[in-house]
Amino acid sequence: MVRRACFLLLGLVLSVVLAACALFPVKYPEYRALLSEGKTAVGKTVFRDARVFTAVDGTVLEHQDVWVSGSTIEELVPTDPSRTAEVEIDARGKTLMPGLVDMHVHTTATSWPPWYLAMPDTKHTLEAFLYSGITTVNDLGGALDEVGTLRNEVADGKRQGPRIFFAGPIITARGGYPASLISEYGVLAQAAVTDKICTQVTTPREATEAVLRRVSGGATIIKIVVADIPSGAPRLTEETIAAVVKEAHAHGLKVAAHIDDASDALLCAKLGVDLLAHGVITSALTPEEAKTLAAAKIVMVPTMVNYERFAQIAQKRYTPLQLTIDTEPKASLEQFAPKYVDAAVLTPGFFKWGDEIEAHVKTRPVNVKTALEAGVQIAVGSDAMGSVGTFAPDIHHELELLVAAGMPNADALMGATSRAAKVLMDKPHFGTIEVGKSADLLLVDGDPLTDISATQKLVVVMARGKTVQRNLPK
Repeated sequence: MVRRACFLLLGLVLSVVLAACALFPVKYPEYRALLSEGKTAVGKTVFRDARVFTAVDGTVLEHQDVWVSGSTIEELVPTDPSRTAEVEIDARGKTLMPGLVDMHVHTTATSWPPWYLAMPDTKHTLEAFLYSGITTVNDLGGALDEVGTLRNEVADGKRQGPRIFFAGPIITARGGYPASLISEYGVLAQAAVTDKICTQVTTPREATEAVLRRVSGGATIIKIVVADIPSGAPRLTEETIAAVVKEAHAHGLKVAAHIDDASDALLCAKLGVDLLAHGVITSALTPEEAKTLAAAKIVMVPTMVNYERFAQIAQKRYTPLQLTIDTEPKASLEQFAPKYVDAAVLTPGFFKWGDEIEAHVKTRPVNVKTALEAGVQIAVGSDAMGSVGTFAPDIHHELELLVAAGMPNADALMGATSRAAKVLMDKPHFGTIEVGKSADLLLVDGDPLTDISATQKLVVVMARGKTVQRNLPK
């Protein structure tokens, strides 16, 4: 059952352990080159006669020309074939939309299962995001210096990848999640995790100091754990959470929280947390509770896909997206075959948590609908590369799951574009198709307003005005 595959963070944790200790026989998968080095177009580029989803208000503009100059959108006008550009992209019958924003990823981790100890490959991971149409990501847990370096290298054009926002290590209670689970693997594993994936604190003062270290390290958001995983594990006190929120807000940073149940969500709303890094996953969310969350203007990122993925693994029906098949090694994906799942050996802590998650498989989509009906703002994230079996393209499946749960297509698309951008920046220069905004654009075959799976039918990906040269599989 689901508990057999309740190792969603084990890939993230083991990535850190392996990199820090190098004590295990690790794998180095053979990744194919997903991208070629493209050249910035000389002059102007026009997407000709496109159906445009601007992500400004959820509507679509028909028969539009979108002009790009340098890294920005220069014009959005009714199509006029008499005007020519140095580069013309035929967009007839297709939809042009903003590049996707994944609000929950882990760029320096890996999604391979614990029995396949594969080292993370950040070059491949960043390329996989771009290949899949994700032009901005929010990294919610990783070594501060490592993720910060990746962010700067992408921003400076030294490597190809999405725009990166990042939190650095997660702030948690001493002995709390995720240390509560990885400690079962021994002292060396526990030591490797400290200040790589998480920082354990006891007092409000320690928490404040942890926030200041992230501020000085360039973090753009702060992440905490407001949950006891497994049940009974140490958790942050209200005073400590309040101290984190106060210090983060004083520096203009928002706070994201890993939660499990409705009481966790309500506590976050009470104490001024800005973002729920997961939905309510181990209890039902009542309409009254959802209204409280909406009144607090807290944003929810359900990450339904990561729970869907390890449920598939547990039930021996893992079905990756075609984009995942195109981007990940076939030999590695075969590790999710039933024979390997049957041989999995997990610790009691993982089994206990897995039982709680399994008990609410049908509750989670209902919780999303309840939140929507109450007016809770939902942004889209996948937990890609931080959850076993959830890879860079899986934001596309998250969109499918949100729509299946009752979220209108346009609302889901805005949750993965403009709404997400507004969470990351007060005045974002990306996330919408508007004059003067960054030219982060996706041209897809079909209409995602009527068929959300059309986001997976990528024709052109453009990041900051540069067309991404995707190496399609042969």
